[in-house]
Amino acid sequence: MLSLPLPGGRLALLAGFICGLSNNGLPLWTEAFENALAQHLERSISGWSRERLQDELYNEGLVQLCQINDRVGKMVQVAFSRRLAKQARSVGLTLKKTENVEAAKIALKDWTRFVQRAHTVSMLAFDAGMRRTILGALSECVEICMEPRSKLSECLDEVQRMQWSLMLLVGGNA
Repeated sequence: MLSLPLPGGRLALLAGFICGLSNNGLPLWTEAFENALAQHLERSISGWSRERLQDELYNEGLVQLCQINDRVGKMVQVAFSRRLAKQARSVGLTLKKTENVEAAKIALKDWTRFVQRAHTVSMLAFDAGMRRTILGALSECVEICMEPRSKLSECLDEVQRMQWSLMLLVGGNA
C-alpha cells in the first residue's frame, strides 16, 4: 500500500512505469492494486496544493493512469470533481471579500481554465451535489457583481460569460 505522498514529478514517472508494464501485457491490475492506487491518488488529490493539482493535470501522468484503468479513473475523476467543487466555493468567498477587481478577475479566470483543462482530459465526474455547489458559487459571484456600488460591477459581463461556459461543461457531464 502506498502511504507516502509522491513528490512532484514522480507521479509521471510512476505512471509511465505502470503503463509500460501494463501495455506489455504484465498482469499487474489486481483488485487490491487498483484499490490501493486509486485510494492513494484520491487522498493525494484532496491534500495537494492548488499548484500541485494543476501541475499533475498538465503533466499527463495522472491522466495516463486514469485512461489505462477504469476503476482508478473513476475514483480520480470523483476526487478531482469534488476538489473543483470545493474550489468554486472558495472563489465565491474570495470575491465577497475582495475589493481588488483585477485579483477577482484572475481568480475566476484561473479556476475556469482549470475546469476547462480537467474537462479536456476527461477528469471530471460531477454528481448533482457538486453541480449545485459549483452553479451556486457562480450565481453568488454574479450577485456580488450586481450589488449596488460594488467595485466588482465592471466584472459582471465577464463573470456571466464564464458562468455560461462553465454551466455547459458542468451540466454536460453526466
